[in-house]
Amino acid sequence: MLFMDHLTPVLKSAFPDSAICKGVEMKRLKTTRVITNVIAATHKEDLSATLKNVKFSVLTDESTHFNVKTAAVAVRFHDRAAGRIVTKFWDLSDVFPKGDFEAAREGASADRLFQLLMNAFEKWDIPTENFIGFASDGASVMLGVNSSVMTRLQERCPGIVIMRCICHSLHLAAREAVKVLPKGLEDMARNIYSFFKHSSKRVAQFAEFQLFLEVAEHKMLSMSVTRWLCLRENVDRILEQWDALRLYLTQHRLDDNTHGTEMLFAWLNDPIMKAYYYFLAWVLPKISTMNAYFQHNKVVVTSLHEKMAEGFKELLQSYMKPTYLARTPLIELNPTQRDMFSPIANLYVGVQVAEQLKHNDITEEKREAFRIRCRDYMITLCNGIKSRFDFGDPLLLALPVLKPKIATNFQARPFTNSIVPFANLVPRAKPSDPKKLQELDDQWRRLPLDDDVKDLLGEEEIDVFWHKVGQLTDCEGSPKYAILSDFAMAVLSLPHSNADVERIFSKVTLTRTKMRNRLITPTVEGLCLASEHVKSTPQCCQSFEPTDKMFNCMTSETLYGSKKAGDATAEREGAPNGREERGEGEADDPHPNDDHYWEITETFFD
Repeated sequence: MLFMDHLTPVLKSAFPDSAICKGVEMKRLKTTRVITNVIAATHKEDLSATLKNVKFSVLTDESTHFNVKTAAVAVRFHDRAAGRIVTKFWDLSDVFPKGDFEAAREGASADRLFQLLMNAFEKWDIPTENFIGFASDGASVMLGVNSSVMTRLQERCPGIVIMRCICHSLHLAAREAVKVLPKGLEDMARNIYSFFKHSSKRVAQFAEFQLFLEVAEHKMLSMSVTRWLCLRENVDRILEQWDALRLYLTQHRLDDNTHGTEMLFAWLNDPIMKAYYYFLAWVLPKISTMNAYFQHNKVVVTSLHEKMAEGFKELLQSYMKPTYLARTPLIELNPTQRDMFSPIANLYVGVQVAEQLKHNDITEEKREAFRIRCRDYMITLCNGIKSRFDFGDPLLLALPVLKPKIATNFQARPFTNSIVPFANLVPRAKPSDPKKLQELDDQWRRLPLDDDVKDLLGEEEIDVFWHKVGQLTDCEGSPKYAILSDFAMAVLSLPHSNADVERIFSKVTLTRTKMRNRLITPTVEGLCLASEHVKSTPQCCQSFEPTDKMFNCMTSETLYGSKKAGDATAEREGAPNGREERGEGEADDPHPNDDHYWEITETFFD
């Protein structure tokens, strides 16, 4: 926000005849306070009012950035105004607040993280009775079976549904499986990127070979340290540039005969190494496609079990007997049962691999060793998926009943006579009042008979369908399925992954940069809340209109009343010259309710 020190003078200079510009006095400090104390605070007040009256799921994670460890919280609920399930950023707090030495001694323990989570809601008087689901990554401090945030949450909120992030589970399974493959695969991907990273001359020389072989002039990609599934992009890029790289290094090694160059040259001329890359190019999309599907912010929890079962069986099919997969129940499939393996010669690893293995320089012994390595990879991968995902979870097996075409079909839905057995699987969504429970059951039984409901089957989004079901009225104008709709939307708000919290940390990383590394966490939280609020408008910042509540908050007391000694220094955003955020001659609160404040503020959310 350093530019705010210059924006108002520039506007006054550009529009000297504007009465509005003459009255504008808004620099860094005021801009920060408008964003955090007005826009963000109002947004959070409105969100808290919603959470007090709706069932919602909690998503949380913690991360470290610039030596600052923060815990982020998001909430997933039925937004009646939007008519669908939404996920909103809720809270960002320091795990080790400045001056809290007791927290520093305790560390990021389960008890510490649990207290931060509870405080995020208790300070806004949001009842924990509204918690219906909880999602986080698979870290032991979060989801450990003995002492974790999960165990404490289950004690506080009996019946809460715990969902392990499926995206993290797939990542961990893939990372574990790669260890059985030759280490040279990863080394080659990293070394190729390093080979070109610090030499523009090599990049320019390589472009000549790309042009000669008529391949795209793409740069080599860096390999992610924390997200192994990103190797898919590296594999595709290396295979795309394989011949150009091999030809370039053939010439380059004559002038630069170093060990690194010789290693790259040897790898690129090894047909088995290329076969491994073809194998990864075949198998990685099967995992990353599932991963990308579950990162979606739409409601996919009803398809979670189905998608995982399909992907799991497809992977098993590559090395296990089809008859075993066909006759064995999914929950009883054992990826390590060797007597059910197909012959090693029948291992399926993709068409390109099969063609590559016909290379004249590959002996039969090398082919068999290659197939054994690939089979071990598939065994480890499938076993990792099975150990991290409960294919026998009764709730996941039952969730498809909420799909519109199943819920409205007597023959298709498993809970035809009564929805109570399904409601028992989600006790915190189940009505506690016996009368309402009976109404829920009656509405469920009546649903397939209603022609008005059948008219909604064209709706593709499951949450939008159930929202519209709740809007249907009888001849007297009373909602016909209010209780059923609320129940269905509460269940659909269960999280399927923790990707939304990861996106929050990505936004934090883009906000607290090297040039703004002194931004304190409350300011970062305010920026994220304000950004989310402004972007929720149809045309983003262009159509943003401050509410009456925001106008009423534009007072000196709201903007500066809570300011403590040292706040200005803490919120300077890393300004190199150490200036105060308030510019020279800037008044504390000139014309607090004038519209021009909002005209200036809108520029931050483009």
